[in-house]
Amino acid sequence: MTRGINASTLPCISDVFKKLFPLAKEAVESSILCTCESSGRSSLSADFVQCRQCGVSCCRDCLHSTAGYQLEGHDAKSITVTSRDHGIFQSKLHEIVPTSVVFDEVGISALSQEHRAKDLDKFVFNLHRIRRDKKAWRIIYYARADAGTGEPIAEFVVTIGEVKERGADSTGVKRGVQGQLTSFLPAKLPPLVYGPMVPCAKLTVASDDGKFEWMQRTETRTTDLLVSGNGETPSFRAEAGINDDAANALEMFTKTRHKLKLVAAAKKRGELRRWLYPDNWKTWPETITISGGDTSASVVHGKYIRADCRQTTNQSALWIREKGSEPTLYLLLHPKVSRNGADYAVVSSSISHQDASSILATFPSNWQPCDALKSQLHKVKGVKLSSWSPLALKCNVPKSEITVSSPNESQDTLLERKQ
Repeated sequence: MTRGINASTLPCISDVFKKLFPLAKEAVESSILCTCESSGRSSLSADFVQCRQCGVSCCRDCLHSTAGYQLEGHDAKSITVTSRDHGIFQSKLHEIVPTSVVFDEVGISALSQEHRAKDLDKFVFNLHRIRRDKKAWRIIYYARADAGTGEPIAEFVVTIGEVKERGADSTGVKRGVQGQLTSFLPAKLPPLVYGPMVPCAKLTVASDDGKFEWMQRTETRTTDLLVSGNGETPSFRAEAGINDDAANALEMFTKTRHKLKLVAAAKKRGELRRWLYPDNWKTWPETITISGGDTSASVVHGKYIRADCRQTTNQSALWIREKGSEPTLYLLLHPKVSRNGADYAVVSSSISHQDASSILATFPSNWQPCDALKSQLHKVKGVKLSSWSPLALKCNVPKSEITVSSPNESQDTLLERKQ
C-alpha cells in the first residue's frame, strides 16, 4: 500500500517514456522474429522474411523447414536486422525503467466502475519482469495484495517496439511506447468476470514530440450491424480436409437419447452452432461489407477483403479493410483458448487478437463468416462496440530510499537505506 505517498509531488512516468521512445526501432530488431527464437535465444541468421499482409516473420534458416512457416501463400519480403544482442538491449531497459510506479487518486477514481479499479492508487506497482516478446519488449509491473506479498490485483505493462501489430507494408505501423493499466479485481470480486481482463486505461507515445494522453475504456455499447458477403472462398474446415461425414456424424450424435437434453439447453442459450455445422459451412465470403448500426458504429464500416495468408491467424480467418479506408482494420476470429466457449469475430486495429486495447467491435459468438453469404442472416444483433475517451490520470515514480555507493578507496559496492 502507498498510504502517505503524495503522487502529485513525484516525478512523472513521461520522463521515462521519452527516454524509451528512441529505442523503439532497436526494440523491434532485438525482439522475437521467428519461431526458433525465445526469451533467451536468437536466430543465427540476420536475414528474415516478413509477410506484407499478416506480418508473420521467419528467419532464412527456418524457412520451409519443420521449425518454421510455409510461406508460399504469403506476400513476403526480405528484411535484414543488425541489432540482435537482446542481452545488451535488456540492460539498457534496466538502466532506464523504474523499479516501481504509483497512480494518482483523482485519475483512478475517474475510471469506469465496470473496471472496479477503485483504490488502486493506494498500491505500489513493483517491477515484476522485463520480457522479450514478438516485435516488442514488455516491462511488467504488479500491484499485490497483503502489503505487496499477496497475489496480483492489477498490472501495468509498458510495451516498447510495435505498439500495434500490422503487416510489413501496412499503413499506420506504429513503433513507440505504450502503457496499459489492467485491473484484476473483476475476476476476484463478485459478480465475477471470467476470461482475460481488458485494459482499463492506456497511453501511447508514437511520435517524436513525445506527447501522449491517457485514455480510458468507456462502457461498451451494443448495436446491430449489417454484415453482407460476396464471392466464395474455401472455409477453414474445407481447407483442413473435413468432409460431409463429419457434419452428418455430428447431426446423428445430437439425436441420441442421452444428448437430447444437452442439445436443448444449448439451443436455449443460443449455442446450437457448437453442436451442428451450418448448411453452407464449406464456403466463406471473399469480401465482407459492414454497414448499419448507430453513428458510433461508422468507425468499423467498410469493405473487408480476405487475405491469402493461411495458418498464421486463428482458423486462417483474416479480412483486411480495403486500401483507402483509414485506419487499416482487420476482421478476425478471436479464439477461446480454454475452449469453454465458441470462438467469436472481432474487428480490430491490430492484426493480433491478443491486443485487447485495439478491439473496436465484438460479434456475438453464434455469428460465423458463412452467415455473410445468407441474406436472411445479414443483420447481426448484439454487436458490442468499444471506445476510448481522454482521462486525467497521472503515473509517477516513487523516490527510492536505497542509495548505491562505491568509495574510491574500496572496490566493494555498498547499499544503504536513507535515514
